[in-house]
Parts: sequence; structure tokens; C-alpha cells
Amino acid sequence: LPNRSLLNDRLEVAIAHSLRFGRQLAVLFLDLDRFKNINDSFGHSVGDMLLKAVSTRLQNCLRAGDTLSRFGGDEFVLLLPEVDGPTDVEKVAQKIIDTVQLPFDLENQKIFISVSIGIAFFPEFGGSPDELIKHADTAMYQAKINGKNSYAMFNQLMSAQISRNVTQENELHNAIENGEFRVFYQTQWCPEAQRMVAVEALLRWQHPERGLLYPGEFIALAEETRLIVKLVDSVLK
Repeated sequence: LPNRSLLNDRLEVAIAHSLRFGRQLAVLFLDLDRFKNINDSFGHSVGDMLLKAVSTRLQNCLRAGDTLSRFGGDEFVLLLPEVDGPTDVEKVAQKIIDTVQLPFDLENQKIFISVSIGIAFFPEFGGSPDELIKHADTAMYQAKINGKNSYAMFNQLMSAQISRNVTQENELHNAIENGEFRVFYQTQWCPEAQRMVAVEALLRWQHPERGLLYPGEFIALAEETRLIVKLVDSVLK
């Protein structure tokens, strides 16, 4: 498959063509769901065979003028020049999802995989190859959040949410380092024995600007960024 350099060249040509003739184009960012599990379970050689098999299936979903690129690892980028609108692109995305989730027969065993897809349109959401790929990548992460094995179209709200997540992740790093988390102890009382039998440790974040934050506002982000391990260690200490 074409690499990043060739993809960028074709994107630049497609953008120039779209500007000249007033047409839309779409960039799709594809990421295989839980591909690491395949490598861990069956070995990297089977993982490589799966990538080749997925590539073949993806190419069978495309028109003659489309470009499918191997972006890196288990990521692919698809360029769809001259599209008529979101409906056309949604049909392609769903066709890819339906095709990829069919079982693969590799090394005498059936292997199942799914794909998450992010979509960005030119000229609405990016005027350069880098912008379009970045926004399609952002939409792909939204598809992952939505439950994987699906597609999502980029919009400005996604960009704002990603920006907020980056800010919160940085704040979370600093909070752990600066000891901003507090443990409150809730007693467990036995009415029959009339005594305290245990305590429950409740975590709170004493945010320097937002005040006392409850777990619902930071635990999911800590798990997603794997900072949960450091957070648990700090609570135990």
C-alpha cells in the first residue's frame, strides 16, 4: 500500500482538484480494534498476515480513484476524492465495517477483528493534508469512545473536547505529583454490635481552581490515560 509520503502527495493533488472544480473530498482514518490482543494471543507473524488480509479486503471496497494508505501499525488512511456528500461516505464506511468484521481464516483458525473509522471532509474541516488526517484521527477516537466497530464524522465539538481532555490530562499529572488528592474515611457502623466495624476510603481531588472534585469527574480520564495506577498507589500510601 502507499505510505504516508505518497498519501500526502495524492491528498495535495486531490485538494487542488477539489478547489478547482468545487467538489468535496473525504479522508477516513481507520484503526483496527484491539489489534494488540491478536499479536499477544497468536504472535506477530499472524498479526502481519492479518494486516495483509485486511488490506486486501479494504481494497475490494474502493473505487478506482480512491487511495488506501498504510499509515502505521494497524492504522490505515483512505482518501475518497470527489464525493457527493456524507451519505456516500457513510455507505463506504459501513461497507468497510461489515467487510472487516467477517472472520479471517489464518493458520487454521478463525480470527475476528473490527475497525473504528473517523471521517473528515474537505473543505469544511481542513484545508491541508495534515489537518484532514488529524481531524479524521480525532473522529476515529470518538468512534472508539462510542463503542468501537463504528464510524464518526468530525465536527468542531470533537476538537474542543479533545482540547479539554489534553488540559485535564495535564492537570491530572500535576495533581498526582503535587499531592492534590485527598482520602476521606466513611465509617461503616454495625447497629447490632453498636460499634464501627470498618471504614471506606473515598477519594477526592482538591483542585486548586475548581474546588473539591468527586470521582465521577476524574476516574474515567485516569483509567483512559493509565494514570489510574499512580493514583491507586498514592491512595494506598
